[in-house]
Amino acid sequence: MTGYSGKPVVQKLGIKPGFCIFTSGAPAAYADIVGKLPADVTIVTRLASSIDMVHLFATEGAGLEGKLRGFRDAITPDGYEARIDLTITDEGPTAHAFVIISAVAITAL
Repeated sequence: MTGYSGKPVVQKLGIKPGFCIFTSGAPAAYADIVGKLPADVTIVTRLASSIDMVHLFATEGAGLEGKLRGFRDAITPDGYEARIDLTITDEGPTAHAFVIISAVAITAL
């Protein structure tokens, strides 16, 4: 699916070849929403010790804070810090808010 930017959702999300992605609450139409995944991407539905990305789908905000904290901790290994990016789109048929939590290496100043 592409919107006004012309970029596919998979590119907007920063999904790279070889990523291990944990999904929670993903709809049956996940592949239609995200699009064709790069080579060797693995989708898991159980939180593992080595994941690159969490893709969470929710219809309400209740309980999200605790879930997001746990997901953030799961993808942030020692020597890294969590970075949170937010993208909101109103592309049909539904609106989406993408909260992307990624691990970024801590660099010495």
